[in-house]
Amino acid sequence: MPGSNGVSICGTVAVRCRRDHIGLTVAMLRDRGVAVVEPEPDHWVVAPGAIAARDETIEPDLINAATFLAAPLLVGGSVTTAWPDHTVQAADAILDVLAALGAEVVRRPGEVTVSGDGRVRGVDLDLSLTSELTCVAAACSRWPTLRARSAAWRTCAGTRPTGWPPSKPS
Repeated sequence: MPGSNGVSICGTVAVRCRRDHIGLTVAMLRDRGVAVVEPEPDHWVVAPGAIAARDETIEPDLINAATFLAAPLLVGGSVTTAWPDHTVQAADAILDVLAALGAEVVRRPGEVTVSGDGRVRGVDLDLSLTSELTCVAAACSRWPTLRARSAAWRTCAGTRPTGWPPSKPS
C-alpha cells in the first residue's frame, strides 16, 4: 500500500460472524511482513507497507470441508481428506462437533478420516465462537436432536430464517 496511511477496520455484525476467516487473513498478512494490530475486539489496524511475495500453498477452507466430513453421520461410511496439522482456523472445533454428533474422528499427519453409521446423536452445543458450524450441525440433526447456542441465525443473516426454529413433528 505505497503512499497509503494503512487501513483501520472496525467490526460489524457480519465481521463478528467471520472471525475465523479474519484471523486467517491476519495471520497470512503477518507471515508476509505486514503489521496488523487489534487494539480492541473487532478492530484491526493494518499498517501501510509492502506485502512480501511468497510461493506457498494456501490451506483449504475447513468449514467447507466440514460439510463433506459430515456425510458419514447421515449415510454411513467414511470420508478422508487433507487436514492441516497447524492452522488458525477452527479445526479442532469442527472435529469436536462431528464427534459430538456421533462420528468417529481419526487424525493422522496431514489428513483426517471421519466415519459414521448413519445415526446422528442428539447434542447440546455451544457454537457461539464457531457460528459457521451451525449450518453443518443443523443439517445433520433431526428435531429435537440439536440445541445450539449460536449467533449465526440471529446476526449473520440479520434476521432469523423464516420458519426457524421448526415446529416439533407431531
